[in-house]
Amino acid sequence: MSDSLAHCVHEVRRRDRDRYLCALFAPMPARSRLIALLALDLELARIPHTVSEPLLGQMRLQWWRGALAETRQGSAPAHPVAQALAETGAAGAFSEDGIESLFAAYDSEPGSLGGIEQRGAAHAALALEILGVDDEQTRYAACHIGSAWALVVAMQRNSRADAMAQARDHLAAAVAVPTLRAARPVLLPRALAKAYLRRPQARLTPLGRQLRLMIAYMRG
Repeated sequence: MSDSLAHCVHEVRRRDRDRYLCALFAPMPARSRLIALLALDLELARIPHTVSEPLLGQMRLQWWRGALAETRQGSAPAHPVAQALAETGAAGAFSEDGIESLFAAYDSEPGSLGGIEQRGAAHAALALEILGVDDEQTRYAACHIGSAWALVVAMQRNSRADAMAQARDHLAAAVAVPTLRAARPVLLPRALAKAYLRRPQARLTPLGRQLRLMIAYMRG
């Protein structure tokens, strides 16, 4: 494992443990690519919390847009996440439309529920591209689950009770849609989101999370 990918694994395990566990169900090399994408998501998500003015946040977001473009052209900047996106081949798996959707989502109002939903859906769509899944129904379900998961995280971190109903609506929209088996690592957050929504103040144990994910994966 390269230093850049090791950095991503460390950060994602520490700051996004649930989706890290979901990514482990993907085969290699898709697993490493998903972890690099999760690390990028963390970098973009922390921008509003690390700048003193909105303009600085816009500049940082634009830097990442340029960094990803350089990475896709084979010249990644000296940042461990950008390097990991290049080394794993994740950046090359992204479509231009997928990238634009991601940055458009992060360009929206950081604290709005609509922006949170967009970011979750954009991430899920890029994750499907990494897995090579190009199925409309699967994409529909994955984007709803991605939005639901982003809302659940917002609810947990910021006591956003207003996010609960919308998260449940997204999960309900995804439940009856047939999906492809290859997309399961992207769809698995649904199992954890259901548990967190059922008991908002509860915290699943590490073993409890792993068991829920394993059962959900096997049941499809």
